Amino acid sequence: MLNVMIGHAVHEARLAKGLTLRALATQVPMSYSGLSEIEKGKKPPTSELIWGIAQALGTPLSVILAEASDLLEEAEKGGRDAA
Repeated sequence: MLNVMIGHAVHEARLAKGLTLRALATQVPMSYSGLSEIEKGKKPPTSELIWGIAQALGTPLSVILAEASDLLEEAEKGGRDAA
């Protein structure tokens, strides 16, 4: 679940900067398909990779991790409400 939240946070940060997947992948550098898998939550990013993505976006890593944390907290609360 954390992979999905981090991927969503990366996706939102990329869109906020007006970058395409290809443009960001070139800046990181990594493959387009690898970045796409991270954004979809299908591939777990390493801490070094998240750092590189944040640097390429010009976004503090703490902002990406805080967004992912907020999303995770919302999901956890939703799970408790459904129980």
